Amino acid sequence: MWIKFFRCAGLAGFAIAWVGLMQPATAQSSREIRHAQSELAAMQIQSITRNREYCGYFGYDDQNQLISGPIRRGGKAGCRPPWPKNSVRIIASLHTHGAFDANIASELPSLDDVRADAADGYFGFVATPGGRLWLIDPQAYSIRQICGLGCLPQDSRFISGVTGPIQNSYSWTELQRFYDTQ
Repeated sequence: MWIKFFRCAGLAGFAIAWVGLMQPATAQSSREIRHAQSELAAMQIQSITRNREYCGYFGYDDQNQLISGPIRRGGKAGCRPPWPKNSVRIIASLHTHGAFDANIASELPSLDDVRADAADGYFGFVATPGGRLWLIDPQAYSIRQICGLGCLPQDSRFISGVTGPIQNSYSWTELQRFYDTQ
């Protein structure tokens, strides 16, 4: 599936193996994960400073290069990525979770994050205020940490452990249980 996509000035492009709406999800290459980490690291600084979520899509262009579309600044608890305009095969979404707030469980992707990526049929990368990088699997309705605390820029006000222990991965049922206890 080819979609139009704009290259976002100043942000490196990146991707994971693309899933079409009717195709099964596939595993990500280390190149795509490194690129996702780099892209979100750049977005994370703005996200923490402004206490807003930032989001976008990314994929491969017709030269098989990883590129990102425009990045949008969202609200404190949500962001709707702009649809890309240059020719690209979208493979994933990405977004940040803003600044640290002890009253919000923002160290994991939310149930809505998983639902949105599953509805779109794309993998999703999520950066947290503690500097974690998560990957949402839209087919399995599950999440897994790509890297833990501080692997991305971290909010200086972040306090580890506020939301309790964080596992390395969660099934849909485990994620529901986590949010039921918050």
